[in-house]
Amino acid sequence: MKKVIYLFIAFALISLSAQSQTWSAVGVGTNNPVTSMTINGGNLFTGGQFTMAGGNTANFFAKWNGATWSSPGGTGMNSSVNALTVQNGTVTAGGAFTLCGGNPMKFISTWNGSTWDTIGTGMNNNVNAFADYNTNLYAGGLFDTAGNSPANYIAEWNGSNWLSLDTGMNGEVNALVVYNNELYAGGSFSMAGSNPVHNIARWNGTTWDSVGSGLNNTVYSLTVYNGVLYAGGAFTAAGGISANYIASWNGTAWDSVITGMNGYVFALDSFSGNLYAGGGFTIAGGNYANYIAQWNGTSWSSLGTGMNDTVLSLMGYNSELYAGGDFTLAGNDTANYIAKWNFTNGINEINKIAALNVYPNPNNGNFIIKVLGSGNYDLRIIDLPGREIYHQTISNPTQSTINVSGLSEGIYYWQIISGKEISGQGKIVVIKN
Repeated sequence: MKKVIYLFIAFALISLSAQSQTWSAVGVGTNNPVTSMTINGGNLFTGGQFTMAGGNTANFFAKWNGATWSSPGGTGMNSSVNALTVQNGTVTAGGAFTLCGGNPMKFISTWNGSTWDTIGTGMNNNVNAFADYNTNLYAGGLFDTAGNSPANYIAEWNGSNWLSLDTGMNGEVNALVVYNNELYAGGSFSMAGSNPVHNIARWNGTTWDSVGSGLNNTVYSLTVYNGVLYAGGAFTAAGGISANYIASWNGTAWDSVITGMNGYVFALDSFSGNLYAGGGFTIAGGNYANYIAQWNGTSWSSLGTGMNDTVLSLMGYNSELYAGGDFTLAGNDTANYIAKWNFTNGINEINKIAALNVYPNPNNGNFIIKVLGSGNYDLRIIDLPGREIYHQTISNPTQSTINVSGLSEGIYYWQIISGKEISGQGKIVVIKN
């Protein structure tokens, strides 16, 4: 019976993919993680835990104009920037800082292009997220005071004063987004106003309400894609059904996004017709995807060979997808804490391969790979946690043997790589007699 199950899984999941896109560095990057990004005036503004950008001093806040880095905020902040947004033509930053440009500013500030300014008297603790709802700015975080008035973990700025949203939450807010004319908040809380909720809630401008039966653990990110709300985080269930670290809400019910990921999702962004997820995972929808993945509404796929560590922020800019995080490699190239994915450059290696096959599949670990084309290729075998466990170089035209009979019974991933691009990938299943 077990062999039948493995056979079903193998043939249901085996796939090939061609990649014509490439990762590249963003200058020399930063010296520590990039955790937030926004766009204003044709520039990409970044925030995070760094103190250098492009080799120059940039304390927790920096600007990329598409070619060079600069530090637009004078001396910057004295601690990390967790969230960035644009409202009324100015960049708003939130985080763990209490100084901006050398002036006292408590956890939130605005940059008008030349100077930093306060937003009221700020908060009494970290700001993690922003949203623009009904023309007002909303902030979520770890605070319980905004503008010297009680505001538990979420507050509204009406242009003159900070306002509470009923009694707020009883725990941290990490993400905010507007969906179906309501403000959605995600985080680590079990109450919104007087309503019991599970880590996510919605605000209609007057009252809080639950979002179905919610999620069973912390929410770190929210976005809208193709008219559906997506949540990412540390949860494994949504609305009472299995949903590994990512789930969708259509306004009435929760659903899983195929099999989800094998690790936390910290960032979500809808860009260029697809949904992108970043986090601490190496598998997305059963496919090998190092810390970043693309959802087209039907299936998950990798973006090249991905990163070598966690992705914490995503933003589309100048027709490219920018990713920030804790990584130092993107697509096997050095990319210090920030990288960009180009959708048009690169060579479609699959066009160079006349035939590509791995067979018989499943078997006991003795596979044959047949590649007819030109050039030299690297073959990699990767286990479910994303570790490379086998490597060999093959030349075309050729038929080579892969002997991984020493592996435990289970599902593994193979990749054919030419240069730094994936030419093909799929799954093999090892079964024991």
